[in-house]
Amino acid sequence: MKNIVLIFLFTALFGQISQSDLNKISNEQLDLIRKELSTAKVNIPVGGNNVNQIDTNTDAITMKTKIVSSVSSPYYGYNYFKRDLNFYDNIPAPNDYMLGPGDQIVISFWGERNSRETFIIDKEGQIFYPDIGFINISNKTLKDAEKFLNEELSTIISTLEDSKNSTNIKVSLGELKSINVFFTGQISQPGLNLIHPFSDVFTAIVQAGGVNINGSLRNVEIIRSNSVVEIVDFYSFFLSGKNNFSKLRLLDGDIIHIPTVQNRVQLSGSITNGGLFEFVKGEFLEDLINYAGGLKVNASTSAIINSIESIDDRISDDNAINSEVISFNEFPSFLLSNGDNIEFLPISSVDKMVEVLGRVKRPGSYPGNASLKETLILSGGFEDPEFLKSINQDQIIILRKDENQFYSIEILSSFESSSNIDLIPGDKVFVYENIFFDNNYFFTLSGEFNKPGSYPFKKGITLKDAIVLGGGVTEMSSIENIILFEEFSRLTSPTNLNSFASQVSNPTMDFLINPNSKVIALPMENTILVQGNVYNPGLVSGDGISIRDVVELSGGYKKYTSKKRMYIRRANGTTEKARWKKLYAGDTLIVEKKPLKERDFDVTAFVADLSQTLANIAAILILVDTQND
Repeated sequence: MKNIVLIFLFTALFGQISQSDLNKISNEQLDLIRKELSTAKVNIPVGGNNVNQIDTNTDAITMKTKIVSSVSSPYYGYNYFKRDLNFYDNIPAPNDYMLGPGDQIVISFWGERNSRETFIIDKEGQIFYPDIGFINISNKTLKDAEKFLNEELSTIISTLEDSKNSTNIKVSLGELKSINVFFTGQISQPGLNLIHPFSDVFTAIVQAGGVNINGSLRNVEIIRSNSVVEIVDFYSFFLSGKNNFSKLRLLDGDIIHIPTVQNRVQLSGSITNGGLFEFVKGEFLEDLINYAGGLKVNASTSAIINSIESIDDRISDDNAINSEVISFNEFPSFLLSNGDNIEFLPISSVDKMVEVLGRVKRPGSYPGNASLKETLILSGGFEDPEFLKSINQDQIIILRKDENQFYSIEILSSFESSSNIDLIPGDKVFVYENIFFDNNYFFTLSGEFNKPGSYPFKKGITLKDAIVLGGGVTEMSSIENIILFEEFSRLTSPTNLNSFASQVSNPTMDFLINPNSKVIALPMENTILVQGNVYNPGLVSGDGISIRDVVELSGGYKKYTSKKRMYIRRANGTTEKARWKKLYAGDTLIVEKKPLKERDFDVTAFVADLSQTLANIAAILILVDTQND
């Protein structure tokens, strides 16, 4: 397990840092990575899915059940109905809208005759027009009704047929009236619902809150006058947008019935939209794959089918679940059963890459079927004359795994001879930097220096040398007020070297500073900070005074003070025991308490607390006795 974590950390390192950071990997860091790889065995699973080793111990068998989160709505198609629809009274009627009982129509005349008349179509689909009688306009579009009324009314309005002194006619919908539709079965809001008159079965279901997850989306029934007039399958609409249900207009009193799902399977793995899908008689696995958007590009040619035997055919509950593997060629003809779980396996991953680290422009992974020279050129920098000067062309090292998966084989090459070496998948190529080229290391001086700034680093420079380069400290500071921060590197994982700055507690003037050192000259203070177990902690004015005087100025010691644990933090960050020392401006005195186990037993306080407790108990007993009397 440790070795698996090692390879994970190795790849994670390069997934989390930028290319510019990779270019900065030093020779020391490369050596650390080589050392860790050479001493650790790396186990790489052959199959992409076989992450855990198989335990052959048969004493205990653990069954794992795959749980599908309901948050991600795995039930296919139901989210289409979970939304709000806004209808407006002033929207135009659809061109194919069929007039029917309850509709209000407006007949407008203009020309030789100018008038407007309003009618409501009765239950028989008719309107009553004076001097003519009943006219049936049910199941006609507005355009057809307009043409029909023009012919019928021309018998009493002659100018409708007069080309010279003509009267024009227009039929339009008046006030819209909601229709009553009954919903039964697996619907969110069963019972009577008021539905917009322009609705089809889809928008009607949306207005009723959608279908429950136990409801069928493939056998939705529209019932009229106790007969099923239409059965709607929404899956073709979801898949291709083909609408074959809007042609049937809902009428007042229609019933929409959502039956319970009879057959459902689960698709998972390397498929575009995994989830739970309903299927109908005569459909094959390939049909449901199409509903799910098809297989992913990384899908293999095999799938695992976990099926449950029906209760009627089941011999024993212990053997109710069966598993089998089917191939891609069987998908078009494979018949499904209710409750099947189909997992489409991904193709197995194969390690065919090599890794290039160090002084290149594009460190990372490259195909493992090329020569060392081809890979180095691809990684960048070897064809750039200036960049090439920064590479140690005679120190290119390849780490290669042996038959036991150890990185125990080390191959040293130069760039000149690199064309003679063929890489193999899994190789790690280390490109070292020319340490004599373009030394850009610096250290910084800040604070109360006469010449603060960044200075080029040279090996052997001391803290005293750095102070001299900075022109010494100003009159607002002193040598005692100088603090030093150094970079400290730690290997936190086999391939991750972290660097952080930390203060050096007691540097002398002969201390050798390092690249990226920070020297700070703090301003002088005229006060001393007192912290801890005193009555008035805070700042005390003074310089070169005794601890006793500082404590008196802070109000004196509190109870349980541990004088032997007092210490001083000097202005430059060093820490000293406080006994027999003087305090200077900028120092901090810390006064500690004694641990509980070292504190003396206070008899007076104990007796006082006990007396108070006994008095409280006596008062309670007197109160209880008084209430009993």
